[in-house]
Amino acid sequence: WTRAVIEQLSPRVAVVALPHVHWTDGGLVDLSKVSRACADVRAALVVDATQSLGALSFSLSDIRADFVMASTHKWLLGPYGCCPLYCSEEWQRRGQPLEFHEHARAGATSGRDIPFVLPHQAGSGFRGDARAGFGGDA
Repeated sequence: WTRAVIEQLSPRVAVVALPHVHWTDGGLVDLSKVSRACADVRAALVVDATQSLGALSFSLSDIRADFVMASTHKWLLGPYGCCPLYCSEEWQRRGQPLEFHEHARAGATSGRDIPFVLPHQAGSGFRGDARAGFGGDA
């Protein structure tokens, strides 16, 4: 996978988005090599580390990705639907958020303004025996 990605890079490529470990065959992408090649053509590197973070070594200082994300439900042993995102300092300076967290709004006070309510508590039309999709008993 590493060679195949690097061979496709050119100055016309603005963003390279790929997994650390390919989900179909478990092929490992050498992100350090890809990162250097991306820097050569000034392409941003976006890494989906869902298949590897928590199971394999992962060094931001070696990889120097612009963005890294990973769903926590794999090797991080977290819940479905939770996905931390790392943004490099450059993109933190350059980027402009499309949306802000509700606690950043004027007048927001410790979540009291927007209570967390599960769908079945909100009368949202879910059946009482509906499951959250996590498998097993939810």
